[in-house]
Amino acid sequence: GINAEYGQKQNEKLIFLINNFDLIVSVINERGCGGEDAERFESLLQKSSMTYAQLELNTHFEKLITFVRQHTSLADNPTASPQVNRPDKDKEFVEGILREFSESWEKSIVQIYSGVMQHFSNFKNGMTIFTECFKTLLTYYKLFLDIIKQYY
Repeated sequence: GINAEYGQKQNEKLIFLINNFDLIVSVINERGCGGEDAERFESLLQKSSMTYAQLELNTHFEKLITFVRQHTSLADNPTASPQVNRPDKDKEFVEGILREFSESWEKSIVQIYSGVMQHFSNFKNGMTIFTECFKTLLTYYKLFLDIIKQYY
């Protein structure tokens, strides 16, 4: 579909930018030419890497991430009534997310890792990006569990 094509193009663009920003940062550091330019490219590399990590997670864990984003305000407000924004189907939906996550998380992590290793020639940069993906996933999962404990 159109969204899949758009997502793929965004992904390819990010991979291109990350690899080029990484190369620029490496050359600047090799030459000892730090300063404002180096900081700007480091920042661009970091922002692009975070965006890539988020895109990858959305590809593999969209339901979990969407649920957490929709309910985080509830999770942050322990005094909220458990009935707030919780129709009966939510419990079944949450069970579906749990089931889907438990069945696919390992495979998804392997796919993310493989993609990162394939797309980023600088191993250190690739591992930084993969680590960011994993840390962000853990944060979403912890929030998901917090929401479940608090409201279900």
